[in-house]
Amino acid sequence: MEIIRVESEKLSLPPSIAKSLKGKDVRFLKVDEGYLIKLVNDPIREAKGCLKNKKFSTKSYFRMKREDMALEK
Repeated sequence: MEIIRVESEKLSLPPSIAKSLKGKDVRFLKVDEGYLIKLVNDPIREAKGCLKNKKFSTKSYFRMKREDMALEK
């Protein structure tokens, strides 16, 4: 692990860490040993695009929902 010195209000991360965190939301948590950088898990953001290029749409979802409701009657 590379050691860095914080000399201003901006924090420069080692390039390998910065590259792996690019575009992700992180939270800094104060723990007994110091600080912990933790990724923020946003299930909505993680699920976004998971159905892209799939044969699933809101139309097909509502059609299946109507069929299910008809079977329940």
